[in-house]
Amino acid sequence: MPTAQRIPGRSQKVEPLIRDGLTQQSWPKFLHPYPLNEKYFIVSCKPTPQSSWGIYLVDVFDNMVLIKETPDFALLEPIPLRKTVRPPVISDKVNLASKKATIYISDIYEGEGLKGGPRGEVKSLRIFCLPLCLPEYGGGCWE
Repeated sequence: MPTAQRIPGRSQKVEPLIRDGLTQQSWPKFLHPYPLNEKYFIVSCKPTPQSSWGIYLVDVFDNMVLIKETPDFALLEPIPLRKTVRPPVISDKVNLASKKATIYISDIYEGEGLKGGPRGEVKSLRIFCLPLCLPEYGGGCWE
């Protein structure tokens, strides 16, 4: 049978209880827990009905430490900042001086335009230019 453990509530017996709105009058309320390890996590918490949603450090020992709370704002979905390795940058392959373009289409039959059409029937494509790419608009079209 499903059960809910009240937090805080360490070492308290968990009783199976079936009731709609079980947590409506239960405080504090928690959202979006982010585990830091087996015993600690950061969480969005509203300790009382009058409180704002804040970010708290919570542990399995029923301790709650306020990290940040801003009146009239709900601070939700906490994620710790950490140093990360910058992903490699792919160099630009566009030659802006060229009047020609290379277009890559991995599967012309994918999507709604040719849905259900027989594969192998497309032999050529017509490429057209939108007015925004005309020279008077600062762009350039393919020849």
